[in-house]
Amino acid sequence: MKSLVELERIQQDVYKRINLRTLKGDYTVSVAVDDCGMAAGARQVLLTFLDEIEKQGLENIRVIQTGCLGDCSIEPVVEIFHEGEPKVTYVHMTEEKARQIVKEHLVNHQVVEAFTIGKLKK
Repeated sequence: MKSLVELERIQQDVYKRINLRTLKGDYTVSVAVDDCGMAAGARQVLLTFLDEIEKQGLENIRVIQTGCLGDCSIEPVVEIFHEGEPKVTYVHMTEEKARQIVKEHLVNHQVVEAFTIGKLKK
């Protein structure tokens, strides 16, 4: 059995994760988690975004799941929305790319052009 302190820590961790997925934020990170996306690794990409955002101590970023975006050949797909700016669509996502996007796009506010739909690089 876990101690009360351990259980409270677990509860706080769970609440932080829930907040990342439900609160409205400055940025919205939308991960396409449909059948094709899941087969291509979208679940791990989603979890990596959640972990990295937490590690960086970032607030006001919402991470959500969406369904099929219509082109299975570019999965996993992540779209990032920021009010007043055009949507950025990242394709062929991996855990490493997700880490880099958190650091460059969400922390430094610089789009990682090499991973966008316009570049279509793996």
